[in-house]
Amino acid sequence: MKEYKIFCEYCEKGFVYKHQYKVHLEVKHSINSQRYVCDVCGKEFSLASYLKRHQICHQDISQDKILTECTICNKKYRRINRHYREYHKNDGANFVCDLCGQKFRQSFELKLHTMRHKGEKPHQCTYGNCEKRFVRKQHLKLHMRSHTGEKPYGCNICGKNYTQKPSLVVHMRGHLGERPYECSICVSKFASKQRLNIHRKKVHRLVENSK
Repeated sequence: MKEYKIFCEYCEKGFVYKHQYKVHLEVKHSINSQRYVCDVCGKEFSLASYLKRHQICHQDISQDKILTECTICNKKYRRINRHYREYHKNDGANFVCDLCGQKFRQSFELKLHTMRHKGEKPHQCTYGNCEKRFVRKQHLKLHMRSHTGEKPYGCNICGKNYTQKPSLVVHMRGHLGERPYECSICVSKFASKQRLNIHRKKVHRLVENSK
């Protein structure tokens, strides 16, 4: 059970963190409605910490620690792996799978792909009687956290923790109000591609079946 340190003077709701109480006052009671505005794009935020995290997307392109240069088009991106997947999937893909014809840019990608064809999973979980196996060592490492309860990626706004960094990224978009994935049919927006795909499958399949 949570030990609340702060209680709302208007509705007596309890909070663990001060920033949670501040957001509650603004949203539920319209109190302390100061807005923090991004001086680059004009987007508004309820907390200074939200604005600070948002401003990362406007980092100067000269900051090599933030942006990585694409070896194909020479442009710089924060998420270089996503850029390669979306825009250069087959560029320089000289490694071809003999079984299905799929192409890869690096030999280790082909090796992992071939292992999946053959059902090879060399990395085995040794926790208790689990014995679950994985193709990649990194996937085993993530799986082990389900046994140990380790959640190394924590939100610095609400304190919630996650086992994987991508889960934290999606969570942070909820705080920042960012929804980069837009449905091409109804223009609804989502914080993750997975949620967009679920929306497309459930909502628009129902629309099509109702005709």
